[in-house]
Amino acid sequence: MLNRVLVMTLAAACALALLSAGCATRNDAGAPGARDGEAASAALAARLDAILPGLAGADPVRREQAQRDFDDLCAAAGDPASPARRVALCRLIVERLSSPGPRGARLALLAALTRLGDAESVAALASLLGDPEPALCDAARRALQHNPSPSAGGALAAALDAQPGPIRQAALVNALAARREAAAEARLIALLDVADPGLRAAVISALGEIATPGAESALRAVRAVDGDARAGAIDALLRTAEHCMRDGALPRAVAIYRDLAAEADAQVRLAALGGLACADAEAALPRLVEVLSAVDEEDRTLLTAARIVQDMPGPQAGEALVRLLERDLLVAARVAVLDALAQRGERSAAAVVLTYARADDPEVSAAALCALAVLGDERHVAGLLSLAAEGDAARQGPLVETLSRLRGESVSRTLLSSLDDRATPPPARVVLIRALSAREYGAALGAFLAGARDADEGVACAAFEALASNCPGDRLEDAVDALRASQPGARAAAENALVAIAQRQSGAAARLRPLVAALEAGGDAETRAALVRVIGRLGGPAALEPLRAALRSPDAPLRDAAVRAIAAWPDADVLDDLRQIVETSAAPNHRALALRGGTRLLRERRELGEARRLERLRHFWDLAADDTERRLLLSALGDLAGADALTFAQAAMRHDALLNESATAVASIARRLAAYDAPRAQQALAELDDRPLSPAAMNLVRQARDFILRHDGYIARWSYAGPFTLDGGDYAAVFAHGFPPEQPEAGGGWRFVGPDGAPAGWRPLDAAAGDNPWQLDLTLIDRGSNRCIYAGALVWSSRAQPARLQIGSDDGVRVWLNGALVHSNPPVRALRADEDIVNVELEGGWNTLLLKVAQGSGGWGFTCGIRDREGRPLDGLIFGPTPSTDALGTAGQATGAASAGPE
Repeated sequence: MLNRVLVMTLAAACALALLSAGCATRNDAGAPGARDGEAASAALAARLDAILPGLAGADPVRREQAQRDFDDLCAAAGDPASPARRVALCRLIVERLSSPGPRGARLALLAALTRLGDAESVAALASLLGDPEPALCDAARRALQHNPSPSAGGALAAALDAQPGPIRQAALVNALAARREAAAEARLIALLDVADPGLRAAVISALGEIATPGAESALRAVRAVDGDARAGAIDALLRTAEHCMRDGALPRAVAIYRDLAAEADAQVRLAALGGLACADAEAALPRLVEVLSAVDEEDRTLLTAARIVQDMPGPQAGEALVRLLERDLLVAARVAVLDALAQRGERSAAAVVLTYARADDPEVSAAALCALAVLGDERHVAGLLSLAAEGDAARQGPLVETLSRLRGESVSRTLLSSLDDRATPPPARVVLIRALSAREYGAALGAFLAGARDADEGVACAAFEALASNCPGDRLEDAVDALRASQPGARAAAENALVAIAQRQSGAAARLRPLVAALEAGGDAETRAALVRVIGRLGGPAALEPLRAALRSPDAPLRDAAVRAIAAWPDADVLDDLRQIVETSAAPNHRALALRGGTRLLRERRELGEARRLERLRHFWDLAADDTERRLLLSALGDLAGADALTFAQAAMRHDALLNESATAVASIARRLAAYDAPRAQQALAELDDRPLSPAAMNLVRQARDFILRHDGYIARWSYAGPFTLDGGDYAAVFAHGFPPEQPEAGGGWRFVGPDGAPAGWRPLDAAAGDNPWQLDLTLIDRGSNRCIYAGALVWSSRAQPARLQIGSDDGVRVWLNGALVHSNPPVRALRADEDIVNVELEGGWNTLLLKVAQGSGGWGFTCGIRDREGRPLDGLIFGPTPSTDALGTAGQATGAASAGPE
């Protein structure tokens, strides 16, 4: 099939070339050029006839191929450099349309004429306008609508008299409108009296598109009569004016716009005024001023009118806007005028605009200040500061924004000079500080430091906020001195500033040195407490010593700050400090803070390991003063996974008041412990069945039981080697490459290790995804791209038996069982449990399972379970110890190892 299509395509191409050559000159029929042209035309006809059956065929594959072939043929014929090709193909198409044929083929031919047709196809298309088949009729109309020949418009206009029914007539009217067919003017005007409202609306719209003087007169007549068609006539007149503008008939456009500008409908008036502003700005401007001066217009009307004036060229528009401000305008109009002045950049209006910054209406005042940010300069600073001195809180933000955006270096100098003037009132100084900060004026740093010591707390707060944004790290000592001299009401801003400045200082010691020195230098307790809070927020190991010293201070504010800082500490280094606070503090709030902080750390810092976390929890439990504190500790206990933690949670159930919380902890621990000791976990859950638990607690127990059952046969004990990468290798290369764990000659690969020992370089895989120990998140090991990890597990089967592996991986995975490759699936994908099902045969005794999990980018992980061929749990499976444990021995030894919880 492909060879036949290729041959025929080449033949058609040659035919088209010959046809082009044959049409280049007017040779007589017997000349060689004429004979070549006839041969090319015959070949083209043969090619077209070979394609046509496929265009209407029932086979979608053949139909699609035929359409591609036909499109290629049309594309070649449409080459502007060889017009004879187009003419020849169009004539062939017209010939085939003259006789009946399959509907699909005829529609394809008409579509081709829409793209290629000219005068040679008009008659054939016109004959199809009355075809009883609606699809063919519509296709012929579309082809005439796009046909560049003037005769196509005449054919469409002539068909108006012959077409039955308003729907087909409306379609023809729309086609004439799209062509802007002026010759159809008389026929269209004659149809204005039709009864059908849809056809009449189409005619009115078409008259607006052809935009002839006669059409305009007809539309004016329709507009003059109140009725349903009046709105359509107005819209058509607006389009007529637009066409007149583009066609160079400017006087006609001006006349239409002037006439419509008197309409009562605001949208029509504005549309007309917008057009008039382009056609005759001098005539439009006074009318727009009238709209903006009106007291009964809607806000959006005023805004639109102002934007029209805003875009008008010439100084007259700006002058008119300024004069408008002197009138008694609506608030929305005044705001719109101020915005228009700003958008026009009328800097000469800045003085007038400044007077409205004092307006009582906040919208007008804000609009004036916003405009001044664009129009003003240093000459207006005094007026703005006079306004700032009034202390109006609503104006402070807009004033800062305006002063921060005024252009020119001299503006910053003027602002700083005003700030240095002690006669400047505090409200104005606040505005100045914030404006200079936003302008990032480096010369103002000294003024900021001085302002931070100001007796006015508002000024001091603004200065500290400016220092937080602008003060370099090497001026930290100056900022510390400012804090020590600051007012109590500015302390919070001062602390924030010191933290921000210190974080710009390189090196932990350099950050802490001036803070610790100030702390040791003495001073009032509240100031020193502020320094303690700053040190605590900066963090780091070196910060603990001054915090611990503050814990021993006789001053209550220092102790309180230190307790709060240590309770919020991110590292486990403070667990002993927190335990000591709980044990020795007489302040209940300090005990509560320390206990909450310790509980948080025991939940977050999993690197402490199961045993140490449980040990610390026991210490806090022994110090707990009431059941509220014990409930908090039980919430952290539920994050553990070992048998000892389970025993502890079960013991806590002896407290009746803690029954539900203890049962929740048991359920949470059991769902993790089941990965290592399923019988113990299931027994613990079963013992809860007879307890009088709350519905919420019982629901958690039921969820834990279902979770364990769902993962029966899944493997949580894995060891891993890697990650492995290839220099310059992409994901596909990494997946395909055989790294040492899968190479027989390496001798130490996992697949060659049985119950006698484990290969060097393998480590336990401690990477459980959240609270699911059977799903491994390898991004906890490495977050790179284009790499892989090998994960190995040992599986004891009581007998040889068929089974299946249920694997989910992100991204691709390869699997070896007892040294044989049993599965390879390379796609980049998200992890979905059980996405790959692999039938395998387990040997009796120990089986080695090796997975290669490749990583492209993003998430990375896997899960793997072993079930029977129907997906049910298998009896007699034991998942043995990880390679870091002693050498494997008997199945009994493996059972004992498998029942132990994690470290």
